[in-house]
Order: sequence, then C-alpha cells, then structure tokens
Amino acid sequence: MPLFPKRPKYTIVKVAKRRGDIPNDLWTKCEDCKELIYNKKLEENMHVCPKCNFHFNLSALDRIKITVDEGTLKRWILIWSPWILYRSKALRRIRKR
Repeated sequence: MPLFPKRPKYTIVKVAKRRGDIPNDLWTKCEDCKELIYNKKLEENMHVCPKCNFHFNLSALDRIKITVDEGTLKRWILIWSPWILYRSKALRRIRKR
C-alpha cells in the first residue's frame, strides 16, 4: 500500500436530487401579477385570480359547468335532441339537391 495514493485528475460531484417536480396540473401562474395559484382555489374562485382579479380564459365546457346547474344539462339535451336530429336531416336533404 503506497504512502501517497494516486488521486484522480478530476473529481465527480454528485448533484443532489430535487425533492420532486411539481406536476403541471397542480398550480397555475397568473398572467397579470405572476403569482402561483393553487388550481382548486382557482376553480372555487371561478377562474379569477384572488390577488389581482385577472380573469383566466375558459373553455366552452368549463363555461357551461359554471353557468348551468348540476343535472339540468342532460334535460336540456334531451329536450333539444329531436330538433337537432330534424335539423341535421333537413340540412342533408338540402345539400343533396
């Protein structure tokens, strides 16, 4: 065993692992004030930033969920579905002419 062991010319530095990546669907960043908002809090506040009152864009389905009561949408679709079928059949007849 040598008195002075050879040391490597370079050293390997071990980088500590991050605690964990934050999932993309957990937090939303406000486009106006740049604050991070918890998505559940954002949904409770109807997609409005609690700090600066910035209104986030809503998809059509989200807007329907906010404006229509639970369970009434099914009734609306059942009421209008015969009319929608009639209209689609009428449009097909017109297109064939």
